[in-house]
Amino acid sequence: MPRRLRRIHQRSSLQPVPIAKRCFGRESPVDALVETFDAAFAKARHGMGWQKGETLRLVVASFKPFKDREAAAVNRLRDKLSDFTVECAFLHVIASHPSMLIDMGERGAKAGYDKVNGVHTPQRSLDLPLSKNQCLITTTGPEELKKFTDGIPAPIWLSLHRDANFTATEHP
Repeated sequence: MPRRLRRIHQRSSLQPVPIAKRCFGRESPVDALVETFDAAFAKARHGMGWQKGETLRLVVASFKPFKDREAAAVNRLRDKLSDFTVECAFLHVIASHPSMLIDMGERGAKAGYDKVNGVHTPQRSLDLPLSKNQCLITTTGPEELKKFTDGIPAPIWLSLHRDANFTATEHP
């Protein structure tokens, strides 16, 4: 584990709760999802000092498309949290797709004496809306590339499920 992540992980009292272990019993995966989120919210509510009336933004990300029943399960949990205003977003993160973003005006970042990293690589966190519920976002810019031979990194395609009540695809 990288040092930076290790420090954040050690400071956090919240631990991930594996859903897969619970699914082998008699309960359905959706029930296990609701139970897991319920336990995580209870722990976070006390550990982070949430107050009544606060707005909570729940972003659930997955590398597979969300099924309607999974979104409905999270929305059931949202309805149980009546003390808070809960905004939910269900993001499908698509890492493998045929799209690329190229910035013809980017000259790259200096790397060593006579090398330049990231020529034509868009800046980190650039986003391109594709539709109301989809966008491409870059996670690596010219400054983050290690070698000048790395090439242009592919962006990540984010797709928002239709049952989300938080639908802003732009980010700060």
